[in-house]
Amino acid sequence: MGLALISILTTAHVAQAEVIQVPEDCLALQSTPCLMRASQNELLKIPNSLQTLHLGPRSIIKITQIDLQFEVELLDGTLFFEQNLEKLKSAKLNGITVPKVSFFASREGARLKILNSSKFLLSEYDLGLGREGGHELAKIDFLNKKDLISYLAPFFAGKRSLVEYLKSHEAAWRREFTAQNSTQTKVLRRSIASVEEDEKQLLARKIKESQDIKKVRETFFYRTFYR
Repeated sequence: MGLALISILTTAHVAQAEVIQVPEDCLALQSTPCLMRASQNELLKIPNSLQTLHLGPRSIIKITQIDLQFEVELLDGTLFFEQNLEKLKSAKLNGITVPKVSFFASREGARLKILNSSKFLLSEYDLGLGREGGHELAKIDFLNKKDLISYLAPFFAGKRSLVEYLKSHEAAWRREFTAQNSTQTKVLRRSIASVEEDEKQLLARKIKESQDIKKVRETFFYRTFYR
């Protein structure tokens, strides 16, 4: 993206419009690429679709593809994407495949965080560190309640709307929490079993080596004194 367009988005007077678009009205016209900057929390509906974009204050995005294959870049701030019906074939954020039903994302500098809103997995990417200026996955974590609330808070205009969202997803989070615990337990058991097996094999090798040494000594003794 050219420096001139960034300048337009970041320095335009916020009183002119709640959402600045370059080119003008590009979202309504579904003209891409479409750059947008929100001066405050904004909810934007993509025309002729069931998709909505929730932008945080001073957030900047660039939509590069609309329709059944949706692609968008988060240049700064926060973005919450959702759709009411699963009609999309695919969705990408900064070149990364994301859940096509809904996801949360935040960006500060080269660090991009994406929350899978159904699995409650937070992925962190370092942009520009992958091949050919792409991205590199730094880490991925399942969010406990405290971390989930902390991450989601900036996406909502007030405490009430945040609490309503959390309550509506409480059951889903509990299911994923149980599944994560089950998975981690299985991984731990496999690790313990692997360690125990390694110890058994090591002990067996030591016993065999001891027996081989004993056999060599007995053979040497026999050949030395009884030949």
